[in-house]
Amino acid sequence: MPYLYKCTYSSKLGLIYLIADECKLISLDFYCDKYLKTKAYEYVNPILKAALIYLEEYFKFKNIINFTYLSFDLSKYKDRVLFILHKFFIQKIACYQDVAIAYSNYFNKQTSSLAIGQVLAKNDILLIIPCHNIIYKNGDIGFYKAGKWRKHYLLSK
Repeated sequence: MPYLYKCTYSSKLGLIYLIADECKLISLDFYCDKYLKTKAYEYVNPILKAALIYLEEYFKFKNIINFTYLSFDLSKYKDRVLFILHKFFIQKIACYQDVAIAYSNYFNKQTSSLAIGQVLAKNDILLIIPCHNIIYKNGDIGFYKAGKWRKHYLLSK
C-alpha cells in the first residue's frame, strides 16, 4: 500500500484539504471529514506541492492548465466522465448535456445528462476537476458539493 500525504491550503473560499499518494492527487475538498479520517503523513510531497502551486495560480485568476498528477482508470465510468471534464472543460462553462455529448463523442458510448450530474456530485478533486463549471441548460447554476455560494463565486471569476 502506498504512503499517503496530506496538507491544507487557505483560500478565499475557506480551508482546502488535500490528500495524495506518491503518484497522484487523491482528494481536494473543502470539507475535512475524509482528511481527518485518512491516516497520512502531514508532509508536502511533490504531488501536493504541485497542487498547492496550482491552487495559488487558480486563486490569482491566472490561466489554468491541466493538472498532470491525476490518474484516471478509463475502464470505470466515473473516471471517464472526470477525464472528459478535466480534458475539455477546464475554463469553460457548459451544461450537463455538453459534457454528455463530449463523453459520447470521445468514447463512442452514450450517456445522459443525469448520469453526468450523478458523477460530478461525487467528484473528490474539486477545482482541479472543474465540476463547478457545469450548470443546468436553463442557466441555473445548480448544486455544488462545496456549497452553492462557492460555485457562484467560482463561476463569477
